[in-house]
Amino acid sequence: MNQQANDHDTHPLPSQAAMRAALLAYADRVNAGDSVGVVALFAPDAVIEDPVGSPPKTGAEIVAWFDDTVRFKTQIRPVAPVRGSHANAAALVFDVTFQPPEGPALLIRSLDVCTFDHDARITSLKAYWGPEDMSPLSEEDQASGAQADAGHSPSNSTTSSK
Repeated sequence: MNQQANDHDTHPLPSQAAMRAALLAYADRVNAGDSVGVVALFAPDAVIEDPVGSPPKTGAEIVAWFDDTVRFKTQIRPVAPVRGSHANAAALVFDVTFQPPEGPALLIRSLDVCTFDHDARITSLKAYWGPEDMSPLSEEDQASGAQADAGHSPSNSTTSSK
């Protein structure tokens, strides 16, 4: 039996429902401006690579990064259901908007792939987006984001834990 299988025997995988709930809670907490709540979704030794190819963030860097996320008025709008796996990973496809300290508001179309520990805490987050996936936020994007906020986005219609 391989090491990964042995690890699963001693630490069972989180359920697909728990991983989905964690990713939806991630979006909900970012949208609510709750950086402390977002950080609580991550394991203490978590690693974030956003975007893939940038230097990984850990520990206090993650806390500071989510503080900036709130300061930049970041909003996440899932554009597809959370995708599970046959292991301890799940993915969220979304549009994210934010206002950096200088310049126009921005839109990034991203795919975040996360792995989870047995308590369904995020142990790694890899954000897949490239230069072509980032653009200034158009009036149309702002209007569609406002409509999603007023209605039922995928995150607030399917999550039961916040």
